[in-house]
Amino acid sequence: MCLPERETGRVAMPELFDFIAGSETGGIIASTLVIPNMNATTNSTQKNKYFATTALDFFDKNVDKIWHDNKVPLFTRILIIGVIISLICGGVYYITN
Repeated sequence: MCLPERETGRVAMPELFDFIAGSETGGIIASTLVIPNMNATTNSTQKNKYFATTALDFFDKNVDKIWHDNKVPLFTRILIIGVIISLICGGVYYITN
């Protein structure tokens, strides 16, 4: 398949690949790359709305807002570990008696 010459020299991912997928961050990027261009004036020269550089810029600017560290407080971790150990010990006691 030959692609028509473009002023921008850019090619849309849906024009190169039949299937684009990803998980977690890759899924967000993949869905960004396949959004069609609905602008009638530029649709003939640009098939997609966004390019990979747009997704990269978005993640660079918003990485702190998207992913933040959700640390569980020490007391809660100790409580959860205590409950799990109690369940295991209770199960072992029940099985051996």
